[in-house]
Amino acid sequence: MPSYILDGKRYVLEKRNLLCEVYIGNSKLLVDLNSKTIRLYYPEGKVFLLDTIQDISGQHELKVLSKKEAFLIMNQYPEGIQESVYIRYFGEPEVL
Repeated sequence: MPSYILDGKRYVLEKRNLLCEVYIGNSKLLVDLNSKTIRLYYPEGKVFLLDTIQDISGQHELKVLSKKEAFLIMNQYPEGIQESVYIRYFGEPEVL
């Protein structure tokens, strides 16, 4: 099971809940060398983790985010929010 060590702490992504996932790339290109996938994880009330995966190389960049930073990501990419995970941690969103 892959894990990452940041600031002396081990993070195992398979034990986290995927909160938001988005593909970022140019759909007009057959092969976009700059395409990436971002995955925002919420691990049972501790910290948010942002995993950015370069699609061509498969290289991962992991960052620990605050709640405010995580909500900025979700607001930027609302189409990628996993609604069941969101509701589990934050409750039903307000309907307007």
